[in-house]
Amino acid sequence: MMKKITEQDIIESIADACQYISFYHPEDFVKGMVEAYNVEKGEAAKNAIGQILINSKMCAMGHRPLCQDTGSVNIFVKVGLNAPLDIKKELVDLLN
Repeated sequence: MMKKITEQDIIESIADACQYISFYHPEDFVKGMVEAYNVEKGEAAKNAIGQILINSKMCAMGHRPLCQDTGSVNIFVKVGLNAPLDIKKELVDLLN
């Protein structure tokens, strides 16, 4: 028998994912910033890019988000027809 997915499972998964994306920048972003830093000629711009790279490293090492974006999180969920959900609230309410 498949384990039932509880409300707490969903909440914890979303919280973990949100924390992960706030601590770690995607590898392609970091590589792109390093490339930009290496080719940048302007001192002020190079310093700004360098600070972003330092902040990114501090985020990952300290598991502390350093905000660069004040946007909102969009969550996409795929639920199978026979998914064993054990929830009392609407799924959208759990995600919010």
